[in-house]
Amino acid sequence: MKIKEMRSRIQMTQTALAEQLGTTQQSIARWENGKTEPSVSQLKALAVVLHCSVEELVGPTSNSAKQSKSPFSLINPDIPFGTLRLRTNAASFEFPIDEEERTRLVSCLHDPAYVPVQQNVSRWLSAGTLNNRVLFINPAHFREVSLIHDDVEAMPDFEHPEVYSALENDEIDNLEPSLKKLCEAFIKKNPDIDPIEWTNCLQVHFNSGEMESFFMCEEVTEDLLELEHSIHEVRSDQFLRVQSERGYQSIFMNLNHVAFVSAPANLYLRQISELMEE
Repeated sequence: MKIKEMRSRIQMTQTALAEQLGTTQQSIARWENGKTEPSVSQLKALAVVLHCSVEELVGPTSNSAKQSKSPFSLINPDIPFGTLRLRTNAASFEFPIDEEERTRLVSCLHDPAYVPVQQNVSRWLSAGTLNNRVLFINPAHFREVSLIHDDVEAMPDFEHPEVYSALENDEIDNLEPSLKKLCEAFIKKNPDIDPIEWTNCLQVHFNSGEMESFFMCEEVTEDLLELEHSIHEVRSDQFLRVQSERGYQSIFMNLNHVAFVSAPANLYLRQISELMEE
């Protein structure tokens, strides 16, 4: 457990950390010397206060790390870049991204050597954002893709990954005080965003400007993973499953009419991890 190391990095005392978490200095000391361990909810609150991930606190092989299932170890938000702006003829969409994602997108957008291996296929783009989205983008429906540094234009707000994980259900009253406070602040400053939808639902944005939302399930995640693997060769007649209710109802969207798909990163990456373990 690296609580002391992370606490020292930001020059925070045990007493100050205890106040942030709503616990005692003695509890912090016991966690640091290994006499007791924080609960999963306390680990998440620690990660928020100490500006790190759960994995950094406990290490990749810890049972607590497995319990917390924080998928954002796959995304490094340590070096924010700025804004990814997607613009159609009718609308503009903005997402905060980090420096690594900006570099990858520049490479994809500026690739004169790309040649499709077969007819009737097109190359899509994918992007991971800092505000809990994984994007699958159909360039045919966008007139402009911009990457704008935060020094030029203030990037959209984003939260610590554990805040989005905590917002997956509506029982925030049971959270640790510091994490609960951040969740309440997110809800207050984003009145147009349903936190349950943002953290649990797939959003399909069509070239017409319409958007439809669907709760994510494992079957949908499997199809998204297939789309991600074939992102450079998406067929013109390809469909994406967006809803599957135990065989009673399945909905497939024609990707030719889709501008982009936006999935909740916390849920998408965690479900992928669970699928890999099966």
